[in-house]
Amino acid sequence: MSINPFSYGKPIDDPARFIGRRREIEQVYSRLLSAFESSSIVGERRTGKTSLLKILGHPETQTKLGLDPKKYSFIYQDFLFLDENTTPSRFWQRVLKAMRRTVAENANVVAEIDFALKAETIDNYALDDIFTLIDEESLYIVLLLDEFEQVTRNKNFDSDFFGGLRALAIHHNLALITSSRQDLVQLTHSEQVRSSPFFNIFATINLRNFSEQDATELIDRYLAGTGVRFLLSELNVIFAIAGYNPYFLQMACHHLFSAHQQGLDDAARRRYLADEARRDIDTLFKDVWTSSPPAQQILLTVMALRELERKSGKNTPAQSFSTAFVGTPGGEDTIADLERFYARASQVIGDLENRGLVIKNPETSSYHLFSTEMCEWIADEIVGDSADLRAWREWQKDETMVGKLSVNIKDMLAQVVDGLNAEYKSTLGNWLLERSTQMAALLLMQTFVSRYEQYKETRTERDAAATMAVDHAPVGDTPKGVFALVKNRLDDRQRGVFSIPTKPPAGAGEGLDQEYRDVQISGIKRQLIDQTRNLNKLLEEAASYGSRTSAPLKLQNEIESIETNIEELKEQLAELEEGA
Repeated sequence: MSINPFSYGKPIDDPARFIGRRREIEQVYSRLLSAFESSSIVGERRTGKTSLLKILGHPETQTKLGLDPKKYSFIYQDFLFLDENTTPSRFWQRVLKAMRRTVAENANVVAEIDFALKAETIDNYALDDIFTLIDEESLYIVLLLDEFEQVTRNKNFDSDFFGGLRALAIHHNLALITSSRQDLVQLTHSEQVRSSPFFNIFATINLRNFSEQDATELIDRYLAGTGVRFLLSELNVIFAIAGYNPYFLQMACHHLFSAHQQGLDDAARRRYLADEARRDIDTLFKDVWTSSPPAQQILLTVMALRELERKSGKNTPAQSFSTAFVGTPGGEDTIADLERFYARASQVIGDLENRGLVIKNPETSSYHLFSTEMCEWIADEIVGDSADLRAWREWQKDETMVGKLSVNIKDMLAQVVDGLNAEYKSTLGNWLLERSTQMAALLLMQTFVSRYEQYKETRTERDAAATMAVDHAPVGDTPKGVFALVKNRLDDRQRGVFSIPTKPPAGAGEGLDQEYRDVQISGIKRQLIDQTRNLNKLLEEAASYGSRTSAPLKLQNEIESIETNIEELKEQLAELEEGA
């Protein structure tokens, strides 16, 4: 059997193995080709930021998109290990040494870099001399700066450093492509740096999860030539665990392929996949959780507990308070649903969507967590034991906010905290500050705590159902149609139930392909409506400045980005309608 084609943990630097991100690549290159401008790639960890930077700088990408690799030097630098002792001079020593290797054939530039490297410190004048010479030689430098928040958070890098870097990017043939977990301006160490005009030179490109097309392409392309085919029930487990997150997809597919390599039967493969994936995702979910501010933790909690209650199938009036808070049918919540439990839901949901942690259903404008496993993980994370009780008792005595609660709310709180992890104190305290949703929040938590053991039993039953599921068709016969069926089940919120569709009749491939096209055409038309509406709003905002060109650079970039996206959608729609 072939070597496992799915890998996770290391970035993808081979264009032949790189999937998706066409729009993001074209956005970056459009800015480079038009005015050699900088871009900031923002995305959650494990969404492929490093892989994207690597591919952006690959000679094959440069040639394909119209940049001459002999003139344009893309220099990748990873600042993950930058520490508190690193100084701007050390930063530039590292960057200039890498630059020296890429311009080795140009003796004049090499000599200027060598002269700067001999000095104890590298100041802005020395850098200006180097980049002036680069301009004269008609060379262009693109710095690919990974984990750049390690620089903006470092107190050794003050406003003078960022002012100098901005001047180099504006006045010379230098463009910066940064990657970070959040917008750079939110990741600074001081107000002085935060107010620096440095951050105005970037167009922000949010890197979210894969589209359905990218996710299916990854699986289909990687399996090609291996002799392995994933069954429909296996795909159900994969998408329930991973959603369309690129890292989680690679991880889940790696474990499933490994199960095939071991010769396990159908049921054993699904069990192996679920067990191995859960071990891997624990650390990743912990990182996501601890990096989330209290407001995001609260909304993630609401969505997780709401989904758990739906999954348990025990929402009778005698057993649950949910009849007082009727949600959107089908297993998703609208903003109105979520605001019944957390008043600030509408302010927070956009950040979670940008991070790829929640998915919006465009047809219903409702939301769900990207992975069913995340809902289970949050439940396990916030549950406590007897060792937590003392910490909670002290918290209730010392917390000023608790003293202001009504008697019945205090009584409910006392019942709830007995079953919660003491580390959840800060989050719960912030949640209860919202007076309008105190009662609903505590009812939700109270129901969860009292029925946690039942939730665990439900999980066991669900896992058993997945293991016993019967398969019909392997992926590979009619891949697009098969994936369309999987998508429909996910859209209907059957995530975690792992139900298997009826076997398609023989010769149904053409019909399934037509179904896939219809789904894609409908989706693109909806996107065009949404994007056009957003564009009109931005154009109205730009008009308030007198003209579009007078509007702030960030607003102009957003308009340009949406216009580009609309054109791409129109092209895709035309191709699909022609094929139909």
